[in-house]
Amino acid sequence: MLQHPTVIGTSHGLMRLHDNKRDVVFLWNLSIRKAVAVVLPPNKNKDIYGNVFGFGACCETHETKIVKLTFDNDDDDDDDMQEAIDPYQIDIIPSKVEVFTLSTGAWRSSYGKLPRESIQFCIYGAGVVIDGVYYWLASDRISMDDNSRIIISFDMTSEEFREVTLPLGLSPVSMSKLGESLVVVGPNKHAIDSCYDVWMMGDRVQQSFTRLFTFTPKEGALVRGFRKSGEPIINVPEGYEDELVVYDPYSKHVNDLGIERSHCSFGVYDYMETLFLIDQPNFMVYNDI
Repeated sequence: MLQHPTVIGTSHGLMRLHDNKRDVVFLWNLSIRKAVAVVLPPNKNKDIYGNVFGFGACCETHETKIVKLTFDNDDDDDDDMQEAIDPYQIDIIPSKVEVFTLSTGAWRSSYGKLPRESIQFCIYGAGVVIDGVYYWLASDRISMDDNSRIIISFDMTSEEFREVTLPLGLSPVSMSKLGESLVVVGPNKHAIDSCYDVWMMGDRVQQSFTRLFTFTPKEGALVRGFRKSGEPIINVPEGYEDELVVYDPYSKHVNDLGIERSHCSFGVYDYMETLFLIDQPNFMVYNDI
């Protein structure tokens, strides 16, 4: 049934995919081979409005939710300037937030407040969900320098947005998950040669970050995820193909995983076996496709 799927992320053993052509999201438990399809609320005009998504489960109730942020899609932004920062496309602040709750099978407006109006969300690249909180890369239109990149979080329990305070000067180009901690990667602006710093957020409330290590990637390389041991898994362009490698930050050795493809991009996600959706039919549709 998937025609143009993109992976939004994983949480509690569920993989979430979005079929952009038909505006349907899927929650898929690979362990027990059950899936739920959820039709998205329609946009007034797809040429004007765009969406970003998040999903996760409440820490207290384990209630599974999907959040949809609808925003004005402004084509007048300076795309060349944004692409110089990273490969993500930036669009205008969301103007509406809707939440789907699996137990009710219905969409409703979120009762949480929207982020401030100067925030722009990245529409490409999956966010990260950790302990019931979803994180998006975003940008602050007020800031005109390289420090405009920020992170916005959405708590699935309180349905509140927050801005994550980043280390001074850090402008992340990617986010990942290491254990139950958020990891961000961004250029080291003080280094003589081009290199990237890897930072881990240790405390969600205090938002304290620790720099794990610095590495020098090949041009166009992007960190896609981390092993449990803390080694980054990196997407490296090789001619007309992309390949995945593992970098050891201590020995500085690069191990080729033997996974390569042409004309595609890789995603790396954490996975665990769970019984989420065990009480559902093998395939359930909320609102007809």
